[in-house]
Amino acid sequence: MTNFKAEKDKILLELDSEIKQNPDNRILKSLYRNLNSLQSVSDLNGILSRIVVDSLGYEFKIGEKLIEFENYFSDFSNSIRSAELKRLAKKLIKENTRITFSEKLGLKAKRIGFILIKYLT
Repeated sequence: MTNFKAEKDKILLELDSEIKQNPDNRILKSLYRNLNSLQSVSDLNGILSRIVVDSLGYEFKIGEKLIEFENYFSDFSNSIRSAELKRLAKKLIKENTRITFSEKLGLKAKRIGFILIKYLT
């Protein structure tokens, strides 16, 4: 699970299928609308998980997938490809250090990140 849009689209298809099988289920429709409205990982705010836990429960397998999706993409360090940078980010997050993530890192930024890792470890 690395591409937000691709994973979102997969879950939307599954939700659509569940809605067709359960056309009167307003919770599924609400989940579909909420998920469809998300444009990027920065839009995640826990609403999907809250709806699943509070209203849908685990009677539908899609509920588990939505929680897993939201948990994975809410952890911004999962978007980091470099194992060293990911380890550093997780360490800093654990220490409550504020980190600003950028979706597009250039080569220069990657070198700086590598130097930071060498310096901090």
